[in-house]
Amino acid sequence: AKARAIPLVGDARVTLDEEGGFGMATRWQFSDEEWARVRALPDLVITAACISDGKLPPAVRELAAGAEAMTEGIKRYPDNALLQYLQSLKDDALYAISRVGQDDSAAAKVENVAEALEVMVKEIEAGLAVVRVHVSTEEFAQFGEVLFGTARAVVERLGDGFMGGGKEKVSEREQAFVDRLAAVLAPR
Repeated sequence: AKARAIPLVGDARVTLDEEGGFGMATRWQFSDEEWARVRALPDLVITAACISDGKLPPAVRELAAGAEAMTEGIKRYPDNALLQYLQSLKDDALYAISRVGQDDSAAAKVENVAEALEVMVKEIEAGLAVVRVHVSTEEFAQFGEVLFGTARAVVERLGDGFMGGGKEKVSEREQAFVDRLAAVLAPR
């Protein structure tokens, strides 16, 4: 399908498909509140996957694995406008997740890791509900595949032993998080 970009205000563009529809979802199809939820999803998935083993702060190698997996996943879908826009924000995301546990925010002061994980999972669910409303089934599947692959890369990065060198790569807690994420991402 041929598409044409129509300039809006500043650098904003809306892409119309041949039939005059909006085609792939863009940032401007979301309210500011909805976008804040969507924008937080990559950070939330990476951070939740990092702490799903019950440990704070997240390991730097896990954070790096998540960022790399997210970038590689997004590259597979160059026509998915939502993923590409999120990729354009990756420097902000990498900074944000690298600061987990290092600032004085309420989230960083949570003493109960299981409680913090539950809060993050609920935010992930809420964010995905917003995405599901605004994107096509195909776009959601692509978005979900990238998020799931990212979470999987994080939980598989380290083992259970000293300095992550143990034989068991994915703990029961980590697998429970991955399974829960898969359930939220399942087609409806």
